[in-house]
Amino acid sequence: LSFFVAFIGGVISVLLPCTLAILPAFFAYTFKERTEITKMTLVFFAGFSLIFIVLGIFASAIGQTLTSIQVADTKLLILIAGIFLIIFGIMTILGKGFTFISIGKKTGHDIFGIFSFGILFGLGWSACLGPVLAGILLIASTFHNYFYAGSLLFFYSLGLFVPLFLISILFDKYNLTQKAWLKGKEYQVKMFGKTFFIHTTKIIAGILLIASGLVFIIFNGT
Repeated sequence: LSFFVAFIGGVISVLLPCTLAILPAFFAYTFKERTEITKMTLVFFAGFSLIFIVLGIFASAIGQTLTSIQVADTKLLILIAGIFLIIFGIMTILGKGFTFISIGKKTGHDIFGIFSFGILFGLGWSACLGPVLAGILLIASTFHNYFYAGSLLFFYSLGLFVPLFLISILFDKYNLTQKAWLKGKEYQVKMFGKTFFIHTTKIIAGILLIASGLVFIIFNGT
């Protein structure tokens, strides 16, 4: 279930408004020729997935450290993760997240350059993905196994890659990032004297995180 949630979380992350906003710039920078799109998307995937896998292993290490020094036992860690998953879900629905990290370093357009760009993009993208990625990392922190934690973030990366790969193939021909069905719809809602901008994709992502949090709390993990 955790791997499935991670994969779907990755798919949804590509459709988040902040991601769609930067995709045109990404494609303009990454691809010099249409014939290189498939190859360079694979290279880019290798770059950003490496960052997420390392983050997953790091999260698992933190979880294991907390339990080993008896700061928290596994059940308490899972309960805390479940609560935060629900909080991150609510944040996502309400359009609250983290500020996008700007990485201005230039890289080349060859394979090594695009791989490096994937790594840098992954670092900057992490903040854009905000609560969704944080939720997946929380799940990884409850795994006392580096292979499982790394695999979880690989499935998340794969979820990012599949729609990104499809969009990259069809991007120029159909101008996909401007399609209404892909962009989703945003609604303005007033609650507690404040105005929130609620996006359809973020609602789906938020529900996924809240459901995962409830599963964690009710079933003591997945």
